[in-house]
Amino acid sequence: MYTRGVVKNQTPPRMRLRPLLAMAVVAAGLAAGCGANRRLAALRLDARRESLAALGRAVEQSEAQRPAGIRRTVRRVQRTVRTDTERTAHRNPSVVREYVQRDVIRFRDNQPVYGRTIGRILAGRPERIGPNGIMLFY
Repeated sequence: MYTRGVVKNQTPPRMRLRPLLAMAVVAAGLAAGCGANRRLAALRLDARRESLAALGRAVEQSEAQRPAGIRRTVRRVQRTVRTDTERTAHRNPSVVREYVQRDVIRFRDNQPVYGRTIGRILAGRPERIGPNGIMLFY
């Protein structure tokens, strides 16, 4: 339906321009206001760039030191193993013999318990040997 050259329930052309005009005014205000903060924004961007560069340098230094740290750890472990071996095997062979004898006696004395435990765990269910084998033998 037409009423004086305008379609009914249609916004007149001048009314359609108001939201565009309002957006243009807001954008111009924001652009004018942001100009004062450009220096601050540039400073913040420079600070962020510098912190990322510092992080990169720190990671690079850490990675460069890693092989030396691994070598130090390997030497420390080798020294500890050698020292422990000397303390037990070379200086105290009777103590080592006693440890071995104690393990053999414990294993022999616990044979009935081991048999009952194996029977209970595997009773009628051979598929359980995989998950339980580690517990039984180690």
